[in-house]
Amino acid sequence: MDRVNQWLVWLRRMKYSRGFGIQSPWAYRFVRYVINEHYPYYAYGDMHDMLQDISALRRKLSRLYFRIANYRQPDCIIDYSSPCAAYDAMMQRGCRKTFIRHYDDNTTHDEIEAHLSGKKIEMLRMSLEGSYQSFFDEVVSYAGNMCIFILEGISRSSETRLFWKQVVEDTRCDVTFDLYYCGIIFFDKKLFKTNYIINF
Repeated sequence: MDRVNQWLVWLRRMKYSRGFGIQSPWAYRFVRYVINEHYPYYAYGDMHDMLQDISALRRKLSRLYFRIANYRQPDCIIDYSSPCAAYDAMMQRGCRKTFIRHYDDNTTHDEIEAHLSGKKIEMLRMSLEGSYQSFFDEVVSYAGNMCIFILEGISRSSETRLFWKQVVEDTRCDVTFDLYYCGIIFFDKKLFKTNYIINF
Protein backbone atom coordinates (compact mmCIF):
# COMPACT_ATOMS: atom_id res chain seq x y z
CA MET A 1 0.00 0.00 0.00
CA ASP A 2 1.50 3.35 -1.00
CA ARG A 3 1.92 6.36 1.24
CA VAL A 4 -1.04 8.24 -0.28
CA ASN A 5 -3.43 5.40 0.55
CA GLN A 6 -2.00 5.15 4.06
CA TRP A 7 -2.68 8.85 4.61
CA LEU A 8 -6.25 8.44 3.33
CA VAL A 9 -6.84 5.57 5.76
CA TRP A 10 -5.37 7.69 8.58
CA LEU A 11 -7.60 10.66 7.74
CA ARG A 12 -10.75 8.50 7.62
CA ARG A 13 -9.95 7.16 11.08
CA MET A 14 -8.68 10.40 12.60
CA LYS A 15 -11.47 10.53 15.21
CA TYR A 16 -10.23 7.19 16.60
CA SER A 17 -6.73 8.46 17.36
CA ARG A 18 -4.76 7.61 20.50
CA GLY A 19 -7.62 6.14 22.50
CA PHE A 20 -10.07 9.06 22.23
CA GLY A 21 -13.52 7.97 23.38
CA ILE A 22 -12.45 4.66 24.92
CA GLN A 23 -14.10 4.25 28.33
CA SER A 24 -12.24 1.15 29.53
CA PRO A 25 -9.03 2.16 31.41
CA TRP A 26 -7.35 -1.12 30.40
CA ALA A 27 -8.19 -0.71 26.69
CA TYR A 28 -7.19 2.96 26.77
CA ARG A 29 -3.77 2.10 28.23
CA PHE A 30 -3.24 -0.65 25.62
CA VAL A 31 -4.11 1.71 22.75
CA ARG A 32 -2.18 4.67 24.13
CA TYR A 33 0.95 2.92 25.37
CA VAL A 34 1.24 -0.14 23.11
CA ILE A 35 -0.59 0.33 19.82
CA ASN A 36 0.10 4.05 19.38
CA GLU A 37 3.18 4.48 21.57
CA HIS A 38 5.61 6.93 19.93
CA TYR A 39 8.48 6.44 22.35
CA PRO A 40 11.69 5.69 20.36
CA TYR A 41 12.53 2.25 21.79
CA TYR A 42 16.17 1.15 21.73
CA ALA A 43 15.34 -1.71 19.33
CA TYR A 44 14.27 0.70 16.60
CA GLY A 45 17.81 2.05 16.37
CA ASP A 46 19.45 -1.35 16.80
CA MET A 47 17.38 -2.81 13.96
CA HIS A 48 17.57 0.26 11.72
CA ASP A 49 19.45 -1.42 8.86
CA MET A 50 17.14 -4.43 8.71
CA LEU A 51 14.03 -2.25 8.83
CA GLN A 52 15.28 -0.10 5.95
CA ASP A 53 15.03 -3.09 3.60
CA ILE A 54 11.26 -3.48 3.97
CA SER A 55 8.26 -1.31 3.09
CA ALA A 56 7.11 1.56 5.31
CA LEU A 57 4.00 -0.41 6.30
CA ARG A 58 6.03 -3.49 7.25
CA ARG A 59 8.36 -1.27 9.31
CA LYS A 60 5.34 0.14 11.12
CA LEU A 61 3.91 -3.33 11.75
CA SER A 62 7.26 -4.77 12.86
CA ARG A 63 7.53 -2.02 15.51
CA LEU A 64 3.96 -2.74 16.62
CA TYR A 65 4.78 -6.45 16.96
CA PHE A 66 7.85 -5.52 19.00
CA ARG A 67 5.68 -3.46 21.38
CA ILE A 68 3.07 -6.21 21.71
CA ALA A 69 5.73 -8.85 22.44
CA ASN A 70 7.28 -6.46 24.97
CA TYR A 71 3.85 -5.98 26.58
CA ARG A 72 2.86 -9.68 26.66
CA GLN A 73 6.31 -11.26 27.33
CA PRO A 74 5.35 -14.68 25.89
CA ASP A 75 7.55 -17.75 26.20
CA CYS A 76 6.46 -18.78 22.71
CA ILE A 77 4.97 -16.93 19.73
CA ILE A 78 3.11 -18.85 17.03
CA ASP A 79 3.61 -17.35 13.56
CA TYR A 80 1.51 -18.47 10.58
CA SER A 81 2.69 -16.99 7.30
CA SER A 82 5.65 -16.78 5.01
CA PRO A 83 8.53 -16.02 7.42
CA CYS A 84 9.58 -12.37 7.71
CA ALA A 85 13.02 -11.92 9.26
CA ALA A 86 12.26 -8.36 10.40
CA TYR A 87 9.08 -9.43 12.20
CA ASP A 88 10.88 -12.30 13.93
CA ALA A 89 13.79 -10.11 14.94
CA MET A 90 11.59 -7.35 16.34
CA MET A 91 9.34 -9.71 18.29
CA GLN A 92 12.39 -11.41 19.79
CA ARG A 93 13.86 -8.04 20.73
CA GLY A 94 10.57 -7.22 22.45
CA CYS A 95 10.79 -10.43 24.48
CA ARG A 96 14.27 -11.94 24.51
CA LYS A 97 13.13 -15.20 26.13
CA THR A 98 10.55 -15.95 23.43
CA PHE A 99 10.74 -18.80 20.95
CA ILE A 100 8.97 -18.32 17.60
CA ARG A 101 7.36 -21.40 16.10
CA HIS A 102 6.49 -21.08 12.40
CA TYR A 103 3.50 -22.70 10.75
CA ASP A 104 2.33 -22.54 7.13
CA ASP A 105 -0.06 -24.29 4.75
CA ASN A 106 2.13 -27.39 4.87
CA THR A 107 1.71 -27.80 8.63
CA THR A 108 -0.54 -30.75 9.37
CA HIS A 109 -3.23 -31.17 12.00
CA ASP A 110 -1.09 -33.84 13.70
CA GLU A 111 1.90 -31.46 13.91
CA ILE A 112 -0.22 -28.73 15.49
CA GLU A 113 -1.65 -31.20 18.00
CA ALA A 114 1.81 -32.52 18.82
CA HIS A 115 3.13 -29.01 19.46
CA LEU A 116 0.14 -27.57 21.31
CA SER A 117 -1.47 -30.51 23.11
CA GLY A 118 -1.79 -29.66 26.80
CA LYS A 119 -0.51 -26.11 26.21
CA LYS A 120 -2.04 -22.69 25.77
CA ILE A 121 -1.03 -20.09 23.18
CA GLU A 122 0.20 -16.82 24.68
CA MET A 123 0.69 -14.87 21.45
CA LEU A 124 0.02 -15.61 17.80
CA ARG A 125 0.62 -13.64 14.63
CA MET A 126 -0.91 -14.78 11.38
CA SER A 127 -1.14 -13.28 7.93
CA LEU A 128 -4.52 -13.77 6.28
CA GLU A 129 -3.21 -15.69 3.32
CA GLY A 130 -3.33 -19.34 2.25
CA SER A 131 -5.54 -21.57 4.41
CA TYR A 132 -5.79 -18.99 7.20
CA GLN A 133 -9.43 -19.70 8.03
CA SER A 134 -8.90 -23.40 8.71
CA PHE A 135 -5.69 -22.62 10.65
CA PHE A 136 -7.54 -20.09 12.82
CA ASP A 137 -10.29 -22.61 13.55
CA GLU A 138 -7.62 -25.17 14.42
CA VAL A 139 -5.73 -23.05 16.94
CA VAL A 140 -8.37 -20.78 18.52
CA SER A 141 -9.26 -23.47 21.05
CA TYR A 142 -5.67 -23.28 22.36
CA ALA A 143 -5.93 -19.57 23.23
CA GLY A 144 -4.97 -19.08 26.86
CA ASN A 145 -6.04 -16.41 29.33
CA MET A 146 -4.83 -12.98 28.12
CA CYS A 147 -3.69 -14.60 24.89
CA ILE A 148 -3.18 -12.16 22.02
CA PHE A 149 -3.86 -13.04 18.37
CA ILE A 150 -2.69 -10.62 15.67
CA LEU A 151 -4.35 -11.07 12.27
CA GLU A 152 -2.49 -9.20 9.54
CA GLY A 153 -4.31 -8.15 6.37
CA ILE A 154 -7.88 -7.85 7.66
CA SER A 155 -8.72 -5.20 5.02
CA ARG A 156 -6.80 -6.81 2.16
CA SER A 157 -9.89 -8.09 0.28
CA SER A 158 -13.62 -8.63 0.62
CA GLU A 159 -12.87 -12.16 1.85
CA THR A 160 -10.55 -11.01 4.64
CA ARG A 161 -12.95 -8.22 5.63
CA LEU A 162 -15.76 -10.77 5.96
CA PHE A 163 -13.51 -13.09 7.96
CA TRP A 164 -12.57 -10.26 10.36
CA LYS A 165 -16.27 -9.39 10.78
CA GLN A 166 -16.91 -13.01 11.76
CA VAL A 167 -13.99 -12.91 14.22
CA VAL A 168 -15.36 -9.74 15.85
CA GLU A 169 -18.74 -11.46 16.30
CA ASP A 170 -17.22 -14.77 17.48
CA THR A 171 -18.11 -15.35 21.15
CA ARG A 172 -14.70 -16.97 21.71
CA CYS A 173 -12.97 -13.64 20.92
CA ASP A 174 -13.48 -11.24 23.80
CA VAL A 175 -11.95 -7.86 22.88
CA THR A 176 -10.91 -6.91 19.35
CA PHE A 177 -8.97 -3.93 18.01
CA ASP A 178 -9.40 -3.02 14.33
CA LEU A 179 -6.24 -1.24 13.12
CA TYR A 180 -7.21 -1.60 9.42
CA TYR A 181 -3.87 -3.18 8.50
CA CYS A 182 -4.25 -5.80 11.21
CA GLY A 183 -6.66 -6.88 13.90
CA ILE A 184 -5.76 -7.73 17.49
CA ILE A 185 -7.78 -10.17 19.59
CA PHE A 186 -7.63 -10.53 23.38
CA PHE A 187 -8.96 -13.69 25.00
CA ASP A 188 -10.11 -13.03 28.56
CA LYS A 189 -13.64 -13.78 29.72
CA LYS A 190 -13.33 -11.14 32.45
CA LEU A 191 -13.31 -8.47 29.74
CA PHE A 192 -16.53 -7.04 28.32
CA LYS A 193 -16.87 -8.06 24.67
CA THR A 194 -16.04 -4.98 22.60
CA ASN A 195 -14.59 -4.06 19.21
CA TYR A 196 -12.48 -0.91 19.06
CA ILE A 197 -11.70 0.87 15.78
CA ILE A 198 -8.24 2.42 16.13
CA ASN A 199 -6.38 4.93 13.98
CA PHE A 200 -2.94 3.36 13.66
